[in-house]
Amino acid sequence: MKFGFIIFFHEEVNQKGNPVQIRSCTRSCKSIKKVSESMPLLKRREGAEDRTSQKTCQFHLFLLSGKTAKILCKFFKLLILFKLNFSTMKVSSLMVIVLLLCLGGIFTSCQKSGYTIPTHVLDFESLTVPQAGYWNGSDASGSFSQDVMKFDNEYTAAWKTWAGFSYSQKNDVTTAGYTNEFSVADPSNKSNKFAVYYPSFGGDIFATFTNGGEFEIPSMDICNSTYAALSMKNGDGYSKKFGGASGTDPDWFKVTVNGYDISGAKVSSVDIYLADFRFTDSSKDYILTKWTTVDLSSLGIVHKISFVFSSSDSGAYGINTPSYLCIDNIKYRNTHIIL
Repeated sequence: MKFGFIIFFHEEVNQKGNPVQIRSCTRSCKSIKKVSESMPLLKRREGAEDRTSQKTCQFHLFLLSGKTAKILCKFFKLLILFKLNFSTMKVSSLMVIVLLLCLGGIFTSCQKSGYTIPTHVLDFESLTVPQAGYWNGSDASGSFSQDVMKFDNEYTAAWKTWAGFSYSQKNDVTTAGYTNEFSVADPSNKSNKFAVYYPSFGGDIFATFTNGGEFEIPSMDICNSTYAALSMKNGDGYSKKFGGASGTDPDWFKVTVNGYDISGAKVSSVDIYLADFRFTDSSKDYILTKWTTVDLSSLGIVHKISFVFSSSDSGAYGINTPSYLCIDNIKYRNTHIIL
């Protein structure tokens, strides 16, 4: 029986030189599935394709990119298909495992020699902001794209309302109320551009890596909107003042970042508190009014993310706290090579 092992690394880049996607060569891999099932050490990356009926398959085992990957790519192009005839050679499954471990040792040694995984930063500075100081989807485009991600938007012309993602550079930190929904609460922001998220009543809205890409997101910067921050600080006609009259009410406001794989299944989540008044020592209570970098590495490798709000100030119709999130500097990186 013949087994075909495809070793190929392909990385497309955009105009900034950032990776767009990684994919494998399409070659016959009729028996790959049988090999992987017989060897527990051959671990498929979650979300990888195995379409044997179409004679295509992908196995993601090692982590390489940049110059090292380019050198190996040139080498692998010379060895597009490495075939082993196990029936003639009478090679046991154990020997196959040893062979794979040796390959793994070679690739791992490349990383140990000082190789650093390149991390890319997605910001919103190249977007064109309308004269109003923000974009809310009123052009009915349904989304905007930046770098390697697409940000969905819902706009209802009849009501002039929006949901999902918008972008802005507004920095009014003093005006309270929903008319100031596009301002970030950090007074040092100045004219920096950023995304604003507001949830849809119809379901989740996603920020998605384009071209079927899957990446790790080590971190992103977040901050409250001015509307949400002042509402929690002072209260308004719809929402309570956090801490209450005494200042000791254990109020909180958080956003949960959910990660999804290429199939659309939710695979991970991270909770981030945008305000927290649950401390015994009230001097530790806070409302986030500074751009803050949050760790999202525990999301793992994801194809898209969504945001879900929750608050101690909720009623029969849901959350009373204005549910907005300002986002910037999304870090992402490749974490796999295709075998």
